[in-house]
Amino acid sequence: MPSIVDDPTDPEPSTRYKLFTESYLELLPVDGGTSNRFRYDVGYIGYATAPEPAGPWTSETVLLGWDGPTALSSQGATLDVSSPYPTSGPWVSPGR
Repeated sequence: MPSIVDDPTDPEPSTRYKLFTESYLELLPVDGGTSNRFRYDVGYIGYATAPEPAGPWTSETVLLGWDGPTALSSQGATLDVSSPYPTSGPWVSPGR
């Protein structure tokens, strides 16, 4: 689920708003029905910025990537979180 963060402390006004997205490979259903079969090992966390919620937004970049069966998950990632797996930082859920 995408999330927009308002960061009024960002010294660069053009990047005050941050949009975080999750992108994963979805397998097509064999029978033509709907699919809920996501490959969470083939995906990434994306990031874009804007000066206002209405935009204009930058193109999405791969912020967090990881080792997976294809290069999709790590190619061009700002940070590879797979090895060693981080235990602290903004990408770790509270309580871990």
